[in-house]
Amino acid sequence: MHASSWLFVKGDQSIRVVRPLAATALSVSGPGRARAQYAFDGEAAVQAYQMELAEQFSAAGWILIGQDYERRSGQERRTTTRGGTDRRHAHA
Repeated sequence: MHASSWLFVKGDQSIRVVRPLAATALSVSGPGRARAQYAFDGEAAVQAYQMELAEQFSAAGWILIGQDYERRSGQERRTTTRGGTDRRHAHA
């Protein structure tokens, strides 16, 4: 089992809501550097708050991109071969 997440976007900003393995917690990151952690007494309270957040975000113009959505392509760019000369040794 893994953490679940929901990604909301508005323009070039994003908010990610993460529900970690501890089923009675939520973490909200964004927009920007904003961060918040929430703890709940049970499953029903977590779900109710998630729905409330989604409604608030939607009313404010945020769009839900998807659940467990990752904006990055997943390709590890450090293992990708670059074209051209080795810039570390190139001198003008």
